[in-house]
Amino acid sequence: MIVWRLLEWERALDRVLPAWTRGDGLGLLPVPSDAWASLPPRADDSRAWLSDPAGSARELLGAGGWRLDPWGLLRGVIEEHGRMPAEPLYLRQPLPVHRLPGRARQMIAGILTNLDRKHEWMDPAASADLLSCLIEREGPPVERPDRGPFPMPKDELTVCLTHDADSGNFQTRGDGSPLLRLERSRGFTSTWFLTTGRHALDCGFLDALRDEGHELAWHDTVHDHRLSFLSPEAMSRRVEASRGFLERYAVRGVRSPNYFRSPRYFECMGRFFSYDSSRHDSYPPREGSGTCRPFRDLGGLLQAPVSIQEDFFLLRRRPDTDAVVREQIRQIERVRARRGVVLLNTHPEPELSERPQGMAVYEAVLDYLAAQPGCRVLRVRDLADRCA
Repeated sequence: MIVWRLLEWERALDRVLPAWTRGDGLGLLPVPSDAWASLPPRADDSRAWLSDPAGSARELLGAGGWRLDPWGLLRGVIEEHGRMPAEPLYLRQPLPVHRLPGRARQMIAGILTNLDRKHEWMDPAASADLLSCLIEREGPPVERPDRGPFPMPKDELTVCLTHDADSGNFQTRGDGSPLLRLERSRGFTSTWFLTTGRHALDCGFLDALRDEGHELAWHDTVHDHRLSFLSPEAMSRRVEASRGFLERYAVRGVRSPNYFRSPRYFECMGRFFSYDSSRHDSYPPREGSGTCRPFRDLGGLLQAPVSIQEDFFLLRRRPDTDAVVREQIRQIERVRARRGVVLLNTHPEPELSERPQGMAVYEAVLDYLAAQPGCRVLRVRDLADRCA
């Protein structure tokens, strides 16, 4: 049904959209990212683009005999993008992935990346974001539903800095991760997703982190990548085992290890948390949501997609630090043009984001953000409040 509606939508939009936006088609097919900088101006601007004498996009979005629900179509695109395959085969073997050293995990991931040629950059997020911006530009025939996607203010570069603390390493180094020191020096606060069962939590350190304005969120108990595929009862037991942490720090958010997710995961987490950040906007090798804007899933749980490729993934493919910085900045500007959220994620581990290359990338990107007019750095819980 979704595919049929997308094809019908595409044939109609073909009359009014400029050729560069069409690419290989909207909907489930990716649009080349270099072609998507921002939507062209309105028809009354000097560079008119909706000049088709047969009708405008406003008519296509609901007037006449179309009877099309544009927001419903957009939600269908998002849900289709976010559909995840079944449980990965490697989770069915007895070797506990979370106990492998980070360097070993990186080596295995690098081999798998080289074997999979689909990892060339493409931007399927353009489909949902382009549809959303087109609907807003032409004036929707119906009001936006309260599930979003939610655009950010036009004059604001909205940023969320997040970290997946898969181990307790960052608690054992005095004033924390060197990534944290980079943020402090620029007056930024961030959201830290912590595992709560693999190591002892240093509550004194975490109290100070909270009092400094940072947010603490939940990242499973043992980070074994199995959370999303457990029964609802087993998921709930893991959450309940972290009850002390959740209550002490008024935790509102969750991220599933390795971004794995399932319908029952979202349903279960919605009973304990007000937001989830276990999706990307969209890029290989991960399935995404098709948008860099926050939105509510079918159960009402706010989704905050990671919208910038992680440093460790880019550095694995491009050892050139400057090239990685340029790529992340390009993606930041792409998200800004779509009025989305620049949601960055790092891993505070010596073999991941705290490597010299990872530190250099993060410092350069933070400097770029700090220099941007209208840049506002939010914790993810603040973003959730904005979308309430």
